[in-house]
Amino acid sequence: RPLPDGAPARTGLLATTDNAPGALVALLAPLAEHGLNLSALESRPTGEPWTYRFFLELEHPAGDARLDAALPAVRRAARDLRVLGTWRRATALPNDASPSAPWLAATLAEVSDVVLA
Repeated sequence: RPLPDGAPARTGLLATTDNAPGALVALLAPLAEHGLNLSALESRPTGEPWTYRFFLELEHPAGDARLDAALPAVRRAARDLRVLGTWRRATALPNDASPSAPWLAATLAEVSDVVLA
């Protein structure tokens, strides 16, 4: 079910870049240029020597045209780009969660397993 426009949201991206100087900067620059906040950036090896897959999480209001405007440039900078989805951003941490997000490593491992399969 789509989020209502303006609701606090996060979007997950999975991108692979070339092994070249400035490749990650080229991937991130369009996000900054469009005023999108990067709330997470994790790297994982692809299995190909010296090549990495990056998980990016962006904060934005649902229906934000800035994300739609930035994605074509991000796609051009990436060897491969997958939009994993958009979900409602929590406005507060649950009582049992900590800011260090210990569950994130397990979640990223699950994403890696799905993408690599």
